[in-house]
Amino acid sequence: MKILNENVGNRAGLTAMAAFGLCAVSGVALSRGYDPDSPMVSIGTWLLASRWLTLVRAVHFWATLVLIGAVLVHLAARLRMPFGTHDRSVRTRPVTWLALAAGVVLVGFLALTGYLLRGDPTALAVRESLRRFLTRGSVVDPTFTTLLLGRPEGLGVVYFQHAALAPLLVLLLLLAQSRRLWPGPFATAGVTIGVLWLALLVSPGLGDGGRRAAWRLAPVRPRPVPGAPLVVVRGRPEGCLTCHVAMSGLGKSHDPATIGCASCHLGDAYASDA
Repeated sequence: MKILNENVGNRAGLTAMAAFGLCAVSGVALSRGYDPDSPMVSIGTWLLASRWLTLVRAVHFWATLVLIGAVLVHLAARLRMPFGTHDRSVRTRPVTWLALAAGVVLVGFLALTGYLLRGDPTALAVRESLRRFLTRGSVVDPTFTTLLLGRPEGLGVVYFQHAALAPLLVLLLLLAQSRRLWPGPFATAGVTIGVLWLALLVSPGLGDGGRRAAWRLAPVRPRPVPGAPLVVVRGRPEGCLTCHVAMSGLGKSHDPATIGCASCHLGDAYASDA
């Protein structure tokens, strides 16, 4: 059982390293086109106008899920090696347990900040719920909450946490646990192929108001009108107007340039064909 736990834990650790590397590479590729002050415009533009960035975002999403799963499996394997025994051959040191627990918290925080960076109404509501929870009863100082989640009017602090601080801490923990700089060719190739396959199959969408984020099949579909201008309505791109930009509506209160199309007719505002 000890050998089995060690093999599972080691493989999960290498998988986590490979997934983290894929998260880092895809995150760097996305960072140049992301504006924390207008996240819905940034991501909506990717989904409507860039097949490449839509695919990279899907890779980033699936690599994060693989990272979370691998870290949890690694932790579960280590938990089966208690530190209360006198047998050093099966004992996990308390320091290692603390490092693994910190790793789970950091990876969870990394995923949470990535979710908040969507900037859609659902993500913003989650952030405000977290803010109220942390400040309830004056248990956590409001200054600390601001340093953690930023101010309500922007996502700059959350972006820094997600793109710089949390990845650095996760990387240090992964290096300390694995004691190697590269997970090896098999783990890297396996994770890359698996994540790329998932990203090509399913791509996460973006929430709009009270509707859930729409998941997409085949995210590399081309735009039906190449070169058509993107119209921003109510703080986000309106995919319907990629083709129907000449629509004038029934009056000022029904003008697509004011309320868009999906707000009444539903569908996915971040798709050009739904």
